[in-house]
Amino acid sequence: MAAPPLTFVQARLLARLEAAARLAGGAELTWRSAWSGYLPYGVVQWVECAGGDVSRDFPPEWSASDLHALEAAGHLRQVGEHRNLDDEFERSATYRLVSPR
Repeated sequence: MAAPPLTFVQARLLARLEAAARLAGGAELTWRSAWSGYLPYGVVQWVECAGGDVSRDFPPEWSASDLHALEAAGHLRQVGEHRNLDDEFERSATYRLVSPR
């Protein structure tokens, strides 16, 4: 069964991830989340590549579910995951691009 087509946000996200990986020489991408420490901001999330935040140029409405959709569509492969057992908001998942354009 084929994966559903990418949404506009997912397509833009994939293009940004591919560009970041190209600039970094094929480095892995890591999604991270953490509690910001105060309301109203709550949990924050970002994506790093080669140690730098590459999510500043992402569409503002992106979420971790978009990364899951890119994985389901075969564009990303999750190669690692971490959850801080002492802090439910501190998590990370490491991905590799499967076939950059």
